[in-house]
Amino acid sequence: MNAKRIAVVGSGNIAKRHIGNIAANWPNYHITVIHPTGRLANAEEYSPEIDVGCFSMVDQNAFDWAIIASPSAYHVQHADYLLAKGVPVLLEKPIAHQITDELLRLDAQKHRIRVAYNLRFLSSAQFVKNWLQHHKLGAIHSVIVDVGQFLPDWRPNKDYRETASARSDLGGGVLLELSHELDYLQWLFGHFVGCFCNARRSGVLELDVEDTADLLLQHSSGWVANVHLDMLQRKPFRVCKIVFERGVLSWNIIKNTVCLSEGNTPDVVVFDGQDWDRNLMYKNMLVAYQDTMAGAAREVCTFDEALATLNLVVSLKSSSEEARWMSLV
Repeated sequence: MNAKRIAVVGSGNIAKRHIGNIAANWPNYHITVIHPTGRLANAEEYSPEIDVGCFSMVDQNAFDWAIIASPSAYHVQHADYLLAKGVPVLLEKPIAHQITDELLRLDAQKHRIRVAYNLRFLSSAQFVKNWLQHHKLGAIHSVIVDVGQFLPDWRPNKDYRETASARSDLGGGVLLELSHELDYLQWLFGHFVGCFCNARRSGVLELDVEDTADLLLQHSSGWVANVHLDMLQRKPFRVCKIVFERGVLSWNIIKNTVCLSEGNTPDVVVFDGQDWDRNLMYKNMLVAYQDTMAGAAREVCTFDEALATLNLVVSLKSSSEEARWMSLV
């Protein structure tokens, strides 16, 4: 690929992962790191080949595209600034932490926006997507999703209480942090027509955001997805089970495997990617994003898809606060 000038807005683990992947896979690209608060990034945190700067550098440099990996509460502000300078953006998920007029105005620039729901690029996710398009075991009866990850273990080098995941002012909470599940459910099955949610704080982690949520999502075909999300399980757990008339497809996201059972027969492993380098999903997403910017149709999450997921999160929060079923149509 031709050399590009890339801006990366962010100072956390995911920003550094993107920087590392770009440097390793496209060594001729020129990377500039911009600290999300506007202050100058710390040059000692990066290799000498990587520039550090602030937002004023966007006026002085013709960036080909930018990755926005700041806390979600700043996504719209940072995207609006970069897009106004003519810079396409790949936004880390979620697209924002709330629906605002400023976010909706980005619709005019949506062809230059993609959102980094990287689970779409996990090899087992690609297998499930392809399998659903080419195989049938009768009608879907239900979908069951269960996710648990202990928040203090997510970024062990930091006080978890100070991370964006734990703070409402930065867009934290389990519904936004684990919105990967809401994205892939819509990516696999399309939009849902109704929802109910019970979101709560256990008090265990001393957060001001919800650390647990149980959801019901009704599909237009009539079946319901049962979704459990939490930041409390000490041993990470992440599965999706699709129940059909004549069998069950079980996707283990952590193991990167897919099993199939038909009738009363034993489970058969139909996909085993346990040895697959999980960093490839981030690299493959960057490749797909660049293809998309060049006009190719790839499965990087679009502005409309990410906005639909945020709308779903907002509806789920309202459902929990009002203790009632919410229509999504």
